[in-house]
Amino acid sequence: MGHDNEADKLALTLVAAERFEGDTIVMVAAGMCHSVTLGQDSRVWMWGWSFNGCLGHNDEEGRLVPTHLGGALARAVTVLVVAGSSNTLAVTINCVLWAWGSGGGQVHGGGGQLGLGGWYQHVSGERRHLDRGCSR
Repeated sequence: MGHDNEADKLALTLVAAERFEGDTIVMVAAGMCHSVTLGQDSRVWMWGWSFNGCLGHNDEEGRLVPTHLGGALARAVTVLVVAGSSNTLAVTINCVLWAWGSGGGQVHGGGGQLGLGGWYQHVSGERRHLDRGCSR
């Protein structure tokens, strides 16, 4: 939950602003066991259980506090983040869709959740350009 421990919280508990290194959070989404936020400066922050790499940190290690997502997405201007049960998607200002995490497979009774043409997992982002339905 971003509090640096695995304890359940029965009451509303603020995630410390310091966790986001001064970034103002403008969007939040939650999957089954992970969370993603988008900062005003377009940085993407991920934390939680990294089932099949749904945190996008190029590993399957869980994070107890919000951790800035590096790599190619860190150099892009991200405008939208969404979370599935065990996958995460982001859209950049130039209409590039990034997807990572579980592709579905037999675990969730379906497949193709990432839109990448398969049922496999990705622990780092895969990109596809959105030819239609994305306004710049």
